[in-house]
Amino acid sequence: MQNPDAPKLGWPLWLFVTATLVSNIGTWLFTVGSSWLMTELDGSALMVGLVQTATMVPLFFFALPAGALGDVYDRRLNLLISQGLLILSTAIFAWIVYAGQATVTLLLVFTFFNGLGAAFSRPLMSAIIPQLVPKPLLRSAVNLGGISFNLSRAIGPVLGGYLITRYTLDLPYWVDAVSFLTVWIYVWFWRDDRENLEHGRQPPLRLAMGDAVRFYRHSPALRDSTLRAVSFFFSASALWALLPLIARERLSGEADLYGYLVGAAGAGAVAGGVLLGGVTRRLNANRMIFLAGGVMAAGLAVLGWSTSVTLSVAAVLACGAAWQTGYTTVMTSTQYSLPRWFGARGLAFYLMSTSACLAVGSAAWGWIADLTTLATSHYIAAGSLLALTVLGRGLRLDQASGFDLSAGDPLFSEEANDDTSARVPQLVRTTYTFPSHLREPLLDRLAQLAGSRYRSGALRRRIAADPDADRIDEEVWLILGAPYAGVRMQTTRHDADMQQEFEKWLSDNGGEWKQEMPKGEIS
Repeated sequence: MQNPDAPKLGWPLWLFVTATLVSNIGTWLFTVGSSWLMTELDGSALMVGLVQTATMVPLFFFALPAGALGDVYDRRLNLLISQGLLILSTAIFAWIVYAGQATVTLLLVFTFFNGLGAAFSRPLMSAIIPQLVPKPLLRSAVNLGGISFNLSRAIGPVLGGYLITRYTLDLPYWVDAVSFLTVWIYVWFWRDDRENLEHGRQPPLRLAMGDAVRFYRHSPALRDSTLRAVSFFFSASALWALLPLIARERLSGEADLYGYLVGAAGAGAVAGGVLLGGVTRRLNANRMIFLAGGVMAAGLAVLGWSTSVTLSVAAVLACGAAWQTGYTTVMTSTQYSLPRWFGARGLAFYLMSTSACLAVGSAAWGWIADLTTLATSHYIAAGSLLALTVLGRGLRLDQASGFDLSAGDPLFSEEANDDTSARVPQLVRTTYTFPSHLREPLLDRLAQLAGSRYRSGALRRRIAADPDADRIDEEVWLILGAPYAGVRMQTTRHDADMQQEFEKWLSDNGGEWKQEMPKGEIS
C-alpha cells in the first residue's frame, strides 16, 4: 500500500532519509560484526548481550546533554563534530580487528564509543525531521524515517554476514567508517533555520538541561509517551540481544544466517511501515501499541520454541513488523508533544527510555538465558511484554496531536528590575481578587495552569491562598533580563490560549488580577 503523503514530503526530507539510510547500513555492519566477534571471543549469552548494552548505555547518560546542546546551539556544528568522531573511532577499531588485536575489553570499549557518538547524534537527527515537514505530515515523515532505518536493518546485516563469511571480519568496520560520510556531507550543506541561535543568546548548558527536566515533568503527553516506550521496548529488546545465539545454537548457523535473521527483521519492519498508514486510519495509537505488543510477544515465544530456520525467519519477520509499529507509534506521539525549541531535549528523554530498556534488557535476557535456557528467556520476555502492555494501558498516546505548539504570546515579560542581576531568579507575583464563591474554581484552574508556567521558563512556583481573604497570590520565580531570557521563556500557542481562556473566565466572573515584580524579593 503506497503512502498517499509520500509525494508531499519534499526533497529535503528524502535527501535526509537517503543519507541516514546509507549511514545506518554501515551501523548495522558494525552491530553484526561486533555481535559475531563477541561469539568468537566469549560465547556466553551474557557477554553477547553486553554488546547491545555497551551501545545503549551512552545514549542513556549523554542523550540529555546532547539534546540540550542541540536545542540551544547550532545543531549543524554539533552533528559535524559527532559524525567526524564516529568516523575516526570506527576506523581505529577496524584496524585493530584487521591486526588481530581485538579483545573482549577493546570490543566493548569501542562499541561504547560508537554508542557515545550515537548519543550526540540521534537526538539532533530526530529533531531535524519536524524542521523539514509541516505538522500534518509528521507521522508520515516519522514513519518514512522508521522505514529507512529498518530497510538498513534488512540490508546491513545480510551484507555484514556476507562480508564476514566471504571475506574478513574487519571489512564491515571499514565500510561503516566510510558510511558516516553521507550524513556528514548532508549536514555540511544543511542549514539550521531556527531563531535565537546568535552567539550569547544561549542559556548555560546546566540551565538548559534543568529546563528540559521541568518541561518533561510538566508535560503529560511527553511523559506518557516515554513511559509507553519503556513498557514495550524492555521486553522487546530480547529479540536483538539473543538473536546471535538463536542463529548459532538453536539453528546451528554461521554469521551469514545471523545476518539473514536480522535482515528478515528489517524486512518485516519495512513491510509493517508500508502498511502502517492504512492501519492507523482504522486504529488509534493506543490500540496500535497493543497490537504491536501482542505480535511481538507471539514472535518471541515462537523463536524460543523453534528449531526450524523457516519458522524462525517467519517469527523474526513478524517481530520486525511489530517493532516498526511500536517505534512509529511512540515516536510520533513524542514528536507531537514537543515545540521546536524543545525538540532535541524532548527526544532525548525518548532515547534515554529506549536505550535504558535495550541496555538493561539485553543484559537481563542474556543473564536469564545463562541461568536457565535460551528458550526460557524468550518465554519470559514474551510474558513480561504482554503484562507490561496491559499495565501500561493508562498511558495515553497522541495527547498533543491537536495542540498548536508554535510560538505564541509569552506568559511573562523578559524585563527585570533595574537593580536585579540578570542571572538571579526573580519573583513575579500575580495577585487575584475575586468574589468569595469563586475561590475553589479559581484554585482548580490555577492548578491546571501549573504546567504552562514551567514550560514557559519558570524555575519555581507557589500558590499562597489566605482562607480569610478573597485573594490568592501566584508566585513564580524566573531569570529575567538575561540575553537568553527570550529563548528560555518562549510560550506555545496552546499554553497562551489556555491563559487567555483563563483570564476571560476570571474577568467574566467578576475577578481581577495584577502582576508585579517586588523589589528585594529574590530567591
